[in-house]
Order: sequence, then C-alpha cells, then structure tokens
Amino acid sequence: MPLDQLGAGFILWLDRNALRLLTPSSAFTRHRGHTDAQGAQGSGSHRQDGHPQGIHRRQCRPIQIATPFLVRFLQRQERQGFSAHLGVTLTPGAHADGWDVHPHQQLPFPLGGEGVAPAEPNRGCYATVGGPSALPEPMRIAYFHTSEAVPPVTPVEAGGPDAAVVIDVLRATTTIAWSLQNGAEAIQAFADLGELEAAAATWPAERTLRAGERGGKRVEGYDLGNSPLAVTPELVGGKRIFMSTTNGTRSLAAVIEVPLLLTACLPNRTAVARRLLERGAREVWIVGSGWEGAYSLEDSLAAGAVASAVIELAVAPHVGVTLANDEALAALALWQQWHHEPETCLRAASHGQRLIGLGNHDADFACCAAVDSLTIVPTQAEPGVLRAG
Repeated sequence: MPLDQLGAGFILWLDRNALRLLTPSSAFTRHRGHTDAQGAQGSGSHRQDGHPQGIHRRQCRPIQIATPFLVRFLQRQERQGFSAHLGVTLTPGAHADGWDVHPHQQLPFPLGGEGVAPAEPNRGCYATVGGPSALPEPMRIAYFHTSEAVPPVTPVEAGGPDAAVVIDVLRATTTIAWSLQNGAEAIQAFADLGELEAAAATWPAERTLRAGERGGKRVEGYDLGNSPLAVTPELVGGKRIFMSTTNGTRSLAAVIEVPLLLTACLPNRTAVARRLLERGAREVWIVGSGWEGAYSLEDSLAAGAVASAVIELAVAPHVGVTLANDEALAALALWQQWHHEPETCLRAASHGQRLIGLGNHDADFACCAAVDSLTIVPTQAEPGVLRAG
C-alpha cells in the first residue's frame, strides 16, 4: 500500500494487516539508494518483510502519534474492511480538534463511530480496526491507604475486584515473603490474638510458630515478632507461622473474599505485578496497612512500585492499565520521586522513625528496601492462609 505522510516526517503504511507508524528521524535511519541485507534497493518500495525498502528492519520502532487525520484514516480503513491493530495510545487532547499521546503509560482509547467517543469515561481499550479485538481487557488499579478505607467487597460479576494486593512494607508483608522464601509451609494471618491462639492450638506443636507484633515490638511469649531477618530457614522450614500484627493482618482480613489475594513488598513488587498479568486480573485493589488507621508513606511507596511494575510489564502482552483513583496516581508519583532511594523514604516515614526509636533496625530497613530481590508471591490458598505462589 502506498506510503502516506502524516506531517512532520511521520510515515504510516498498512501491510499484512498491520498498521505501522515510524519516524524517519529518531526511530530509524533511512538511506536513499541503500542496499539492505536482502539486496533490495531504492527508497520507495516494500521489501518482502513489509518494511519500506531502504530502512533497516532492526532499527525500525513503532512510535506513538495521534492526529485527527489518523483517526479519520483508520475509520476509512474500517469501512473498507481492513483489519489492523494500532500500537499507539489515543486520548482526547486538550484542544477540541487535537489528540494527546502518552508514551510512558498504556492509557488506551477506543475507536468509535464518526464521533470517536469513549465508551465509558476513564476506561479504555486498545484501538482496533475491523472485527473484535484479540487484545485483553484493560486492568484498573485502585489503591486504598488502610483497611478502614476499603469498600465492601462485592462479587466480580457485580463489578467487584478479581484481585487484591495487601502491603505492609514495615514489616509484615516483607516478613511473610521471606518466611515463604525460606521454606515455611504457610502463613496463617489473624487480626485478633485470641483467634490466633485458638487456631495454633489445633496444629502440631513441632510444626507451629507464633508470630505476634504490637506497636513494633514482639508480643511477649511468642516465637517471632515482625522482623524479616528472624525467619531463617533453620527456624521456619516446614512450619506454619500463625501471625498477627498491628496493621497488616487487618488489611488481609478486609479483602479475604477477593478471588486472587496476594501480598506485596518492595522485594517482590515485580513478581507480584507479573502474577497479576499472568492471571489476567482486571479490577485490582491494592490495600495498604497504614498505622492504626492512618496513612503511611512506606505502604504508598510500595503501592506505587507495584503499579509502576504492572505498567512496565503490561507493554509486552498489550494490556492497558488505568489508575482508578487519585490515591493510586499519588502512589505512582511517590514511587517516581523516591525509587532511587527507597530506604531513605522508609526511614523518613513516621513508622520508620518509630522503629528507629525502638532500637537498631538498620538491617531490617535494608531488607525491606531491597527492591526486586525476591521472586516469590505469597498467595491466599484458603481463607487467611498464604502459601508460596
């Protein structure tokens, strides 16, 4: 199909049912009269692989561009029966006759009829032309600072979440991840110490550990507190840990009915993001633990870290990602601000300052801030019971 020029040197062509957008300046180098690897010459025809002659294939890279002309062009192709996938993001621009492009996030916009209007505000899908799209539905991520802020969980069929991610960076979810990494059979979480004691009493004593934390300190008489450094393979291997903490286990209880329930921390944030994409999650609630009902900086940092990882990984499977509330957007901005110095952020947080006041927790801070050091994903296997996923 002949090349069309989309202003300012951008080139569009349709070949083998694939719509491609390239820039001759930054994305590839075009050589007039150049002989490529397949022996084709000139600059105005197509090679067998569909790329214009004279353009190095390995240098070609799709770009993101959106103009009213492009939208009209795609609609014409749709009416003419072409089937093409547009690998760019289209959203209404600041001006009535313009369109904006988001190069670092997948915020897709559906191509509609003559009016080109979104099907639903703030919810998009990848632009396709002709026939139903083979691409997955977009993922929506909402963030709630504490368990108290979590709405009632409704069934997926009624619009409820199909996945939830609980975070308590300092230190419950970091300890959970390291416990399973070091061979614990499972973690059974309780908001109430009395319920923990009753459940632990039914488990064989030689395969039971009780982990309890209140106010940053280990509960008297318990085997463990809430430090990820204490859950060594020698201690936790093959055992079930019955755990209750000041904040984290309450957040787990708040979303216990969600079909896919994971726990995340900075060390496993990319592994969790990958699991959400692998499982095809579409409505994701990230739940922080806070401190006794109040906002916590460190949990929001990790929420932004998980959201960022999802956005980065979603490019390959072509999954759109939407941040569904202001809290999620603010968490992402927080991560972008602090991602080079996560430990500094943890120490600056009020709970970080609280731990510093309780004694030397330098090793705990380093462990909790070790981004992407784990690939394990704690996953709820039965209500309240987390196993390595």
